[in-house]
Amino acid sequence: MLFAISWSMVWLLAGPAAEELPLRIPAGALDPRWLPAAPGDDTARIRLVQAHGSARQLAAWLERQGATVLSYYPEQALVVRLPPALRPELIPGVRWQGALRPAWKRSPLLARPTSEDRVRIWAWPGVPLRPRQGELAALGELLRLSDDSAGTGHAVLRLPANRREIVLERLGEIEEVAWLEPYREAVFCNDDSAWVLQSGDAEARTTPLFAQGLSGFGQIIAVADSGLDTDACQFRLSADAAAQTRYNTTQPPAAEVTDAGNKVLAYYLLSGASAYDDRSKLAHGTHVAGCAAGDNFAALASTDSAGRDHGDGIAPGARLVIQDIGRRDGNQAGLPDSLVDLYRQAYDSGARVHNNSYGYPDADVSYGGNSREVDEAAWRMPELLIVWSAGNLGPDPRTLDGMGATAKNSLTVGGSLAGASRGGEGVCAFSSQGPAGDGRLKPELVAPGAVKSALETAWVAQPGNDIYGQPQADTTTDPPNDNCAVDSGYRVGTSFAAPLVAGAAALVRQYFMEGFYPSGRRTPADGFVPSAALLKAVLLAAAESIDGPLYDTSTGQRLADLDPAPTPVQGLGLPHLDRALFFAGDSESIALLTDTWSDGVDRGAARKTPLSEGQSHAFLLRAVRPGTPLRLALAWTDPPAAAGAGSALVNDLDLVVEDGRGVVYRGNVNFENNRNAPAGAAAPDGTNPHEILILEVAEAGDLHVRVTGRRVPGNGMTSPYRSDRQGYALLAVGDFAEACDQDPCPGSDGGIPDGADAQDGQDGADAGAGGDDGASGSDSTPDADGGALNEGDPTSDDGGESGPEGKTVEGGCGCGGAGPQLALAGLVPLAWRRRHGARG
Repeated sequence: MLFAISWSMVWLLAGPAAEELPLRIPAGALDPRWLPAAPGDDTARIRLVQAHGSARQLAAWLERQGATVLSYYPEQALVVRLPPALRPELIPGVRWQGALRPAWKRSPLLARPTSEDRVRIWAWPGVPLRPRQGELAALGELLRLSDDSAGTGHAVLRLPANRREIVLERLGEIEEVAWLEPYREAVFCNDDSAWVLQSGDAEARTTPLFAQGLSGFGQIIAVADSGLDTDACQFRLSADAAAQTRYNTTQPPAAEVTDAGNKVLAYYLLSGASAYDDRSKLAHGTHVAGCAAGDNFAALASTDSAGRDHGDGIAPGARLVIQDIGRRDGNQAGLPDSLVDLYRQAYDSGARVHNNSYGYPDADVSYGGNSREVDEAAWRMPELLIVWSAGNLGPDPRTLDGMGATAKNSLTVGGSLAGASRGGEGVCAFSSQGPAGDGRLKPELVAPGAVKSALETAWVAQPGNDIYGQPQADTTTDPPNDNCAVDSGYRVGTSFAAPLVAGAAALVRQYFMEGFYPSGRRTPADGFVPSAALLKAVLLAAAESIDGPLYDTSTGQRLADLDPAPTPVQGLGLPHLDRALFFAGDSESIALLTDTWSDGVDRGAARKTPLSEGQSHAFLLRAVRPGTPLRLALAWTDPPAAAGAGSALVNDLDLVVEDGRGVVYRGNVNFENNRNAPAGAAAPDGTNPHEILILEVAEAGDLHVRVTGRRVPGNGMTSPYRSDRQGYALLAVGDFAEACDQDPCPGSDGGIPDGADAQDGQDGADAGAGGDDGASGSDSTPDADGGALNEGDPTSDDGGESGPEGKTVEGGCGCGGAGPQLALAGLVPLAWRRRHGARG
């Protein structure tokens, strides 16, 4: 008993000081200890509990008592559902606990003047709303009520005009309700792109990935959009009637691949949508799908050739899964209540890249219910990269159009002038700008926002007008007109920039699956399945800061000159894949330092195990040469936060590099003219789920690299794997001799000193709480401080780390401790990775 009490005291006192633990909600940060008492503070079964120290350890104790952790708020606060037998006052190590206030559950958009009288309601994850159906119906007109495949409740309620505020307050008091926001219909964000994304060479317009036979072959891209003209030549493999895919009515999350041999493997007509494409947005979905993977069957892509035709997409060899969410009047009536179910249908149909070119009609930079669901889907399906258009609400800051554009795990894409302008420079003024509401970098990338793609030439008139006041009409699809037309002029919008990046992601995925890494040649035995985090890391590492104007394409006006990336206008810039995917004969080097999945299973490139709070992994880049930028990209798929959280990041990893002179650099910190300056006293980035370092070393030498789990509390999700173990992908691109992923590396001086990446005592204090990984910062096992923790102790975790094969590792930890080194893959020779010339 004395042992448990002593560790409870450590846990209670460890971590940041009390005044440094604000609760971050939509309205800002507050100290909940000074809140006046509210009804339910003593009795609510779904309640907020803020830990004095480690929320991770508090979650472990609560789960052992039968409680369910539903979500996470920064800092160190959990939304939990208590079992009847657990009295709130018995929970130890609590800084504050009580009922969630109704105001915390409201989107700030509900305070705007509006004629919209409908409100969207989300329940907490896995919590249904059907038991509250009678209560909801008594508050207003219940227009929709459903539970998704995870059991999470969704509803749409029409608010009575004379009781709007009263009803919103009452909705917020319902324990099961997690988030409220205005109901809004999503709108769509309305040939010269291949060279832009592959080489960026405006003179020669080379396509080096096509030259290597990388055309997306074997990859599947899903597109949720207004539909598809499936008889168009870009979406068939031949002129045969059987090559055209017809729609099926299977609804998410169920999947049914009806045409496995066709270009379009499955065409899902979602409930409320109209079959095939329409004129309300000039066949928007057809254009989007064509940008990603269109391939005229006149010259089909193969394993050896891209088979280029005018108007083909970025990944012409990829297949498509279509999710038709568009009604012919221009509304996205087919979008299901649950985006998790939407992505599950696509994933189970084989898609591993998903494009979304739609959003709200007005600016929304908040982390709302849809944003959270995008992140949940990405966490549950870590192989699926979700790409989203930024929106067309520019040119002002904070004009993202919400939904997935403000999610953490999505890759948000703005629109550049590349392809339409002579030098490929500049950003379209209509392109929505970030940052997200909590300061995250959005968009992360830009891609050509003026494109040419598949075009419908004949329309079938339908009665009525669309939402733009034009007569309704459908594409001529069934029966077909065998249309093979392509735009003669450019179509503009971030809607078309996003699928170009989705197509690029398919090429990156093919690169790894066909074994181009590490030899630079197609070597099937070296192939492995990459995580979505690795695809994102490659695309971010490939990004190049672009110059030129913020340009109004409608007036021809130059509004401003672009600042060097990273900025909320261009993100990290425009990706050129040949700067991050190199081939035999190139003169630079690439090192995939690890692709670690959060479930701990090695798919072929995991050099490390998932990080726990306070744990660090070390790497070494040998003989880094001056004259060429070195790029390191760290990316991870973060667990979803609570909708409305003032800071959406749950698990915070830090990237630190130290050169031979002892100068320290931090990911995302102190950018000057697209290069990282020394970090000095600057704090690490605690906002973004990716960290980038771009360095130009002054002299040749080794660089020590460390990734640290600064905060890894998880959000309570334990399925399909625990959320307090964070996987990540780490990539280095530049001019260096070799890479090492041991700690310490043979012949090194030990690198970054322990604790060098701690700020204000946070890392060391959190790590020391309850034996939580120690403060060593080494590649040691978490939760192993020389002996097993007391199972009955509320400060203990599960007592060990589950490795790739589910084994529990025991032993000491700490600098020079007796614990085993995990997943030491040794030196990775990179002599093959040589590239001729360098570009900044």
